[in-house]
Amino acid sequence: MRLADERYEEIKTSVVDMLAHIHIAGYPLHTKSVIRSLGGIVVPYSSLADETKKNFGQAFSNAEYIPITFLSRERR
Repeated sequence: MRLADERYEEIKTSVVDMLAHIHIAGYPLHTKSVIRSLGGIVVPYSSLADETKKNFGQAFSNAEYIPITFLSRERR
């Protein structure tokens, strides 16, 4: 699928604006730094309770990727 060139420019601008908003100025991006800037924490999948893993499995059973586990500081 190919988007219009204008749409790619809109997406690039949005991404740059978002990164500037959370004070990320370097490249390559470091996942943990981005998540911390957004107020979250990284939790290894292996440390999740079995019930939580089961819920992740059901939620993403048709997904073509493995989700990054992201929990806000409020849910810790």
